Amino acid sequence: MSKPSKRFRVAFSFAGEKRDFVEKLAGLLAIEFGKKAILYDKYHEADFAHIDLGIDLPDLYHNASDLVVLVICRDYETKEWCGLEWRAIHALIKERGGDGVVRCRFDHALIKGIYSNAGFIELDGRAAEEIAPLILERLAAVDRRRAEAQAALVAQAQKAPTTSIPHNLPSLQPFFGREEELAKIADALDPESRGWGALIDGPGGMGKTSLAVRAAYDASPAVFQKIIFVSLKTRELDDDGLRDLSGFILSGLAELFGELARELGRPEILKSAEDQRPRLLLDALRGTQTLLLLDNLESLLKRERDTVFTFVNKLPPGCKAILTSRGRIGSGAQELILEKLSEAAALATLAELATHNSLLAATSEAERLVLYRETGGKPLLLRWTAGQLGRGHCLTFTDALHFLRSCPEGNDPLEFIFGDLVEDFSEAETRVLCALTYFTLPAKVEHIRMLTEPFSEGETLVWEIDLKHLKNAPRTTRDLAGGREKRSLSEPDVNRALRSLSVRSLVIPSDEIRTFALVPMVADFLRKKKPEVVADTGSRLEARAFVLIIQNGAEEYEHFSVLEDAWPSVAAALPIFLCGPNYRLQAVCDALGVFLDFTGRWDERLSLNQQAERIALTAGDHVKAGWRAYTAGRVHSLRKQADAVLASADRAAGYWEKANAGFRERSAAVSLRGQGYQINRDYQAAVTAFREALALEHRLAAESLNVAMALSYLSVAENQSGDFDAAEEHCRAPLRVVSAMKNAYGIATYTGNLADIRLARGDWSSAEELAREALPLAEGIGRQLLVGRNSHRLAKALARQGRAVEGLSHALRAVEIYTRLGIPEITDALETLRACGG
Repeated sequence: MSKPSKRFRVAFSFAGEKRDFVEKLAGLLAIEFGKKAILYDKYHEADFAHIDLGIDLPDLYHNASDLVVLVICRDYETKEWCGLEWRAIHALIKERGGDGVVRCRFDHALIKGIYSNAGFIELDGRAAEEIAPLILERLAAVDRRRAEAQAALVAQAQKAPTTSIPHNLPSLQPFFGREEELAKIADALDPESRGWGALIDGPGGMGKTSLAVRAAYDASPAVFQKIIFVSLKTRELDDDGLRDLSGFILSGLAELFGELARELGRPEILKSAEDQRPRLLLDALRGTQTLLLLDNLESLLKRERDTVFTFVNKLPPGCKAILTSRGRIGSGAQELILEKLSEAAALATLAELATHNSLLAATSEAERLVLYRETGGKPLLLRWTAGQLGRGHCLTFTDALHFLRSCPEGNDPLEFIFGDLVEDFSEAETRVLCALTYFTLPAKVEHIRMLTEPFSEGETLVWEIDLKHLKNAPRTTRDLAGGREKRSLSEPDVNRALRSLSVRSLVIPSDEIRTFALVPMVADFLRKKKPEVVADTGSRLEARAFVLIIQNGAEEYEHFSVLEDAWPSVAAALPIFLCGPNYRLQAVCDALGVFLDFTGRWDERLSLNQQAERIALTAGDHVKAGWRAYTAGRVHSLRKQADAVLASADRAAGYWEKANAGFRERSAAVSLRGQGYQINRDYQAAVTAFREALALEHRLAAESLNVAMALSYLSVAENQSGDFDAAEEHCRAPLRVVSAMKNAYGIATYTGNLADIRLARGDWSSAEELAREALPLAEGIGRQLLVGRNSHRLAKALARQGRAVEGLSHALRAVEIYTRLGIPEITDALETLRACGG
């Protein structure tokens, strides 16, 4: 299940019959916070924030919402979706003792898990205007308690940690989070643990040293009698920039062992031969209870790191070590690969920093969460970016993040964190990383490897034909089309590279280690550090995605599975097409249109066409600009957004008028306007518009797929207006056309529409028969909306015939699809589900 991407001030849980009250209450709260801060309804986007059913409900209520408003009524918990929500909310009540949940009810309703006297707000006979202030008061109390808890954390962290064990530990800046890692280190330092200690690795800026020092301060005096800290760090980064530490910190293995000898009170060891010092130090440690902290070992040469590993692996009983490094050293230890801070720890860190920075103190929690996401939760980036507020032109987080991406030499945290790693990348690691800079979705090994495989003859032909339009194509692109490529990476090559990069916290694997994503700031750094490799990879990605789209898109339904499997690669290439030539972008939009529609990727389809419309207009391509506006209007039509549909129709008509376009375009614009009228329930205006569109299509051909589609639109409007005879006549005509053409999509669509007419007439058995005929056809071509609609029709027909149990699975399927697509028909589908006993 997906995680919520937004932070909500208030989230509601309610039954559908109380929608009007909750909508009014949410509207009053939205005046205070803005509509997108109120999660009102999971099924209709309306004017409030929208969440689909695939959301992780516990995460939504526990972490993504400041306050949950539970509105119960009779039978609330027996309703399927309310039941799912209640389980998540009940867990939250048990976890927090009710804090953060406002309990409201109608009809003095009760619900299992809450006592009848548990402080309900009674809603019977009360207006929403009375309830809104009570919710705002509770929200203020939650905010107050959260602020107090955060202040307590800050106060505790600002107290310098102490230990009674003799030590030379450095002072520690306020420390938050890392509870799980601290527990693992404590286990590794336990005398009963068989290993030599703990290794903390990861890229720079993750807080390895801070974690090691904190763990040492927490060590038990009953276990250790001495703590020795030795650091090989040669530089550090603060708000002002890079600070050279070479004059104060040790620089090599000899110095490291020499410092250990001095701290142990055995300076005579320094007079021995260097190869004898490790053994003599081990002898000096024998019989002691010493904890060693050896910091930043990546600065040593490989053979020196091996010596350190051998040394700690032979530590005598009673002694342990904590090592920090940007890469793994040996084994036999508790290894901790540091990843991002938790959200709570990051907010506490920023709260502590805000005590010294007035601009930071003035920022909201929502702004701080944006900073957390943008910096990937890396402690150094978080602290550094927050520290830029008030410096130079950095007055907001936006300014600071912009500065982060374009830092001057000497004050570049990305260079500090990733710079030394880049020099150590193998060719395979570099190519894998640069490929991942383009992926917005988690990528599988085959998606990455695909960018290095040779092109087939057919693929090369498609790309070479395309290049005839591009006289100034970059040489790398032309070479790619001709087949002159670098060595392909094998699947094992990519696998090894990904696992190596994951160990260094540069790549984020999924829990099952099947997909991989790049830390956002790594992508920014690579674009700056390896522009030639990133550009070459982009050319390969663009070429391969274009071939995939052209060969498998349009109406090649049987090939859509190829696009589905490759979707992360195709999605990654879309921003490249948006920056490329207009003719190629429009070809991509045309070829992807049906696939995006069938698979329910309506957000992607809408965004792509809206951007392509602007680009076509800039290029003076008014015909394509019209089709992009029309396609955007079709998405709005599916979502029943009448104003947006009519606006799209007006734009399309305007573009096509400038282009002096033909009857096909004029018909499309008029038809789209009819769909807007239809959504507004102005059926007479809709019928008039669809008749006009049909007349325009007839000027092109007596019979065609476009004529059939125009008849179908007319039929649906007539059915909704109650003119069933005309509707059936105008539905059977296009069904004859597509049947003669053996067009499966048309047959599935118009057969389903005919089932709708029979449902409206009350002819349940005939509607069932037609829906059963249409459903497998819809499944065969894979259009999700069509599968959902025919499942819904079948469930409704069965329920009306008293066969609710038989219809239940179809009703559930319809609800699942409608919910995923986020369309208003969900209300009707839920009613059908209830009628089927769901």
